[in-house]
Amino acid sequence: MEEKVFFKSTLGSNICGIVSNSNGDVTKPIVILVHGFASYKNTNSIMLIKTLLEAKGLATFRIDTYGCGDSEGNFEDITLTEGIDEVLQAINFIQQKGYTKIGLFGTSFGGCLAMMAAAESDVIKVLALKSPVTNFEEQFNSEFSVQEIEQWKEIGYHDYLDGDKIVRVNYTLYEDAIRNNGWEVAPQVKMPTIIVHGDTDEEVPVQQSEHAATLFPNCELVIVQGADHRYSQEAHKKEMSEKITGFLADNIMS
Repeated sequence: MEEKVFFKSTLGSNICGIVSNSNGDVTKPIVILVHGFASYKNTNSIMLIKTLLEAKGLATFRIDTYGCGDSEGNFEDITLTEGIDEVLQAINFIQQKGYTKIGLFGTSFGGCLAMMAAAESDVIKVLALKSPVTNFEEQFNSEFSVQEIEQWKEIGYHDYLDGDKIVRVNYTLYEDAIRNNGWEVAPQVKMPTIIVHGDTDEEVPVQQSEHAATLFPNCELVIVQGADHRYSQEAHKKEMSEKITGFLADNIMS
């Protein structure tokens, strides 16, 4: 059984999510699924994790972040602060539904939002991150030269190549990334955490996860040999998805 719902961000935007629970039993563990940059809740990647979790008897709540999918907003205005708030409001929403055993999964950009929200939440039982950006300032500074960042600031926006599509993002995203340093908050993430990252990731360097894993108090790092950011090969996708869903299922009852 699936239910399409809307909840409000702190700034008042309508954020869309889909609660998937075969029998509606709120005593069942549930995992909130947060998609990647300029993506949405029904990608093949999110749906794979959803399907495997549900096969293990868990419910899921997959959301569209600001300006994505069925949620309100212009994507170019996205900031980490807004995205983190939406994950926190998703946690509040699902608590109000009566769920108490709550896990959190985020991929890439959504991994950053998930880890930052987990640092502020005392109800998340387990955290799983797939190829996450754990420090966006570092990510941007490695992608762009000083001159390119200055140009971004001067113009006010940047047309950003994300995979095979171009999306516009405002300079406020970079400014906000400086204020939201994932490596600074990682020590506050107390719940069991797993990071899965491919060692040939061409979009988010695996070194981000290797460093972040040393900062989390209770973290398992899994490096998938030969895997790219999208786990294009089926063997890599299988290893990633089984590691993540197994970890979530094993730890969500603790």
